[in-house]
Amino acid sequence: MIRKIKNIINNNEFLRKLIVPIYKNYFFNSAKYWDKRYKEGGDSGSGSYGRLAKFKARIINDFT
Repeated sequence: MIRKIKNIINNNEFLRKLIVPIYKNYFFNSAKYWDKRYKEGGDSGSGSYGRLAKFKARIINDFT
């Protein structure tokens, strides 16, 4: 499915010009994404505190 979506984007100049810069700006550079998120008042997400953080820690710790 992902490959099909990539092909559609790559074969459509309008979509490519629209989507590629968005992807590069928000997802390609992880540090840039998080810097921007925190500067805009965001946080690290619901998986980083409370009930979901405990669940995530339990799953990760099961691998060790």
